[in-house]
Amino acid sequence: MHLLPAHGFDRYRNYPASRPDAWQEYARARLRDLADDSEWTFHLAGIEKNGSLLGCRISAWDLEHYGFKLGFLHVLARGEGSGANAAQEQTLRDCMEHFQSEGVGMVVTRVSGFDLFSIHSLEKHGFRYYETEVSPIVKVGPAHLQGDPDVRLMAEEDIEAVKRIAVRGQFPSGHYQLDGQLDQERVARMYAKWVESAWKRGEPVAVIAPEGTPLGYFIFRFSPDLSNALGLQFGSLRALAIDPDARGRALGRRLFNGTLALLGYGGAQFIESTYSTKNFVSAGLHTRAQFMSAYEEVTMHCWLNAKGART
Repeated sequence: MHLLPAHGFDRYRNYPASRPDAWQEYARARLRDLADDSEWTFHLAGIEKNGSLLGCRISAWDLEHYGFKLGFLHVLARGEGSGANAAQEQTLRDCMEHFQSEGVGMVVTRVSGFDLFSIHSLEKHGFRYYETEVSPIVKVGPAHLQGDPDVRLMAEEDIEAVKRIAVRGQFPSGHYQLDGQLDQERVARMYAKWVESAWKRGEPVAVIAPEGTPLGYFIFRFSPDLSNALGLQFGSLRALAIDPDARGRALGRRLFNGTLALLGYGGAQFIESTYSTKNFVSAGLHTRAQFMSAYEEVTMHCWLNAKGART
């Protein structure tokens, strides 16, 4: 794709890699995977350096959970030519018209915090800001391999206890929690479904269980596609929660460090993560573990009514 070399806002552009253009290979691989997914449609305008490509997804998982259609909009690539911004405006209009025609109730997008053109364009289309997230990386070293005796992999008999933690133990100021138009009971149950879905997909889940029963969990994964593209072994931290009745015992810090060790001993050379800039506790954990920021993105929502108009 001729747009990729000029696209300055790809998340993986600043990741460690075996060669400078490796992020483009990973971007192409992700696009091929998205093209095979029936939930995605693509909107392209312009050509080469004056082009823009947006991806639009309507999630069956969220429809089943929330009872209405959720759309997800992604700025996949934009050229650097004088016509690229106009092309993106066209693809954004096309994408929103697609969502409206499909009866989508809410659209969520995440866009690079450096991409002010996209942010301002989205605002004109009715999107509102909810959250900024930072994605840091650390190179695994001896300090990350110390582990914790009470951190282990989740077993089948732990799933119900972990789901209860997921419902009650989330950071209260994430973008879903801050959007007053969402049913917050459904938002809370969504996290339980996330951890159960991750488990069923075979993703590893670490738990901290000083007395046998989990008091916190951390979803993580090894990232073979990212590793193959960038030529280095990557692991990813996904979602951590602690039982609110067990807070104040440093369990979050111990679970965080224990999960780093599981990734390191599993072969990860680098570990990526994401946390909200509002979550000062998480920021402190990442800073003490020597993570360095590699990407920033903002999350925005746009609500559409039954007739497709902004609400």
